[in-house]
Amino acid sequence: MPTCPVTRQIRHLKAQAERIVFYLVDSHSRYYLDYVFVEPARIKIMILRMWRFLFLAGLLSLLWGKSVPAKQQPEQVISGFSAGHLSEPYRNVWCSAVTRLDPHKPTWANGHLAQLADEHFPVDLIVFDGECKQLSSAHVAIPGWTVTVLIAAVPAIEVDAIVSGGATTNPGLTFFLAQISSGGVVSVIRTEGFMARGVCEASDHTIWTIGRDGEKEKAHEDYPLVQQYSAEKGFLHGYLSRAESGLTKTTLLGASSIYGALLVCGKKHISVYLNETNEYIEIDPSTESLRRWKMDTRPLPKGQVDGFAVTEKGRIYASIFEDWRTETDWKFRRGLFELRLDPNSGLGTWGVIGGTLSSYDPEDVPNVFFKLWGADSEDLVIRRLNDAYMSWVRVIP
Repeated sequence: MPTCPVTRQIRHLKAQAERIVFYLVDSHSRYYLDYVFVEPARIKIMILRMWRFLFLAGLLSLLWGKSVPAKQQPEQVISGFSAGHLSEPYRNVWCSAVTRLDPHKPTWANGHLAQLADEHFPVDLIVFDGECKQLSSAHVAIPGWTVTVLIAAVPAIEVDAIVSGGATTNPGLTFFLAQISSGGVVSVIRTEGFMARGVCEASDHTIWTIGRDGEKEKAHEDYPLVQQYSAEKGFLHGYLSRAESGLTKTTLLGASSIYGALLVCGKKHISVYLNETNEYIEIDPSTESLRRWKMDTRPLPKGQVDGFAVTEKGRIYASIFEDWRTETDWKFRRGLFELRLDPNSGLGTWGVIGGTLSSYDPEDVPNVFFKLWGADSEDLVIRRLNDAYMSWVRVIP
């Protein structure tokens, strides 16, 4: 049953305010973490005040201004190959409101979700199983250090999770990776000035990261953006030098922004997608080699990849989110795509997964594709709007 224009506008303003808040937490707060360690409680207070202001301002504009509800646009024809369509979900999982609305977006890997806690103390990290039931929680404490910020978390294979963060030590500041199990820290890897923004664990249990070294950049020293570590030996190898990356900014690596980069550990390879240069990068740990593919024009040219997955057989998928502001409304577009690579030319193409490309009012269109969480063997785990938080589907050719 269609909703009245006033209700639709209130819902749209609420969704718009929430989206702005999530963007600020996911992107801008990450940027400032390169210069200061921000107290999470202060960020939360700022977010709540901002949300209330935006919502009240929207209500006032509704009372004294003209309401212009967003309308769903027809699916557009995007250049590139047809990559099939999604099956109906054969498994759906609903998560609590706390998980869904927490500004710290959870990370999917190895059949679990890991999420940094909003309040932090006494719990910093929560790990959920495939049914979105809490599997474990932990407070990240390192003897002799004062942990000041946690940056990223990912479910692990042997332990519960791996987190990256920063701490004050004697002397100075340092960044670190920590393996978490049974509610506490079981091992710590000191990464010195390297801030790991994206983290994943390979099948050989080595830890892969993507991030930046602010001190080396200030000193105009080169360093690898992708770094491999082990709990026993520390730093192992580095790949993709900052000087040869082609990036103008590295402050948002690991985040889903136009300057971001996403990292995934597959069965045989480590995969990276760079939003700024529109490149797919594949690292083969067995030969310690790296290959780069330049992708053709993104199907949503103003968008950014916000979800990234590689199946066990090596098929590569990405979700793209695009938004823009018109004079009267905030517009959104999303879609799910497959990346195919030419092994000879070094070029890649985007394929559209049928039925996932949409432009919509997020409160009025049910069950449209929203986000790619990751892969589970050959299945994809996705989120559909106004539906289950996680749905398992397959791509049908």
